[in-house]
Amino acid sequence: MAEHLNRTMKERVRSMLAAGPLPAKLWPAALTTAAYLHNMVPCGHPRSIRHKQTPYELFTTTVSNVSHLRAYGCPVYVRLEPHERSSSTAPVAIRGKMAGYESGGYLV
Repeated sequence: MAEHLNRTMKERVRSMLAAGPLPAKLWPAALTTAAYLHNMVPCGHPRSIRHKQTPYELFTTTVSNVSHLRAYGCPVYVRLEPHERSSSTAPVAIRGKMAGYESGGYLV
């Protein structure tokens, strides 16, 4: 069972990086994202009583909220804090690509 999950995660990471398209050096972030998404979608055999619940729901007993999910590699704008800007006329955000859900935000 563990080997099957490892293979599944590897295939998910490979397809996420290819669909991005993002460099292979981001595979740790892609793996973390794949594991995060795995815990947010229903799993299990259709004949099981838990097949409509996500691992997150089984662990926390609260319904998972997926409204924040975005396509991997989609364009994002990351807001810069005032102390990170070079001047008062500098842009307030930089453009990047979504590469994960670290700390409730996006990686660039």
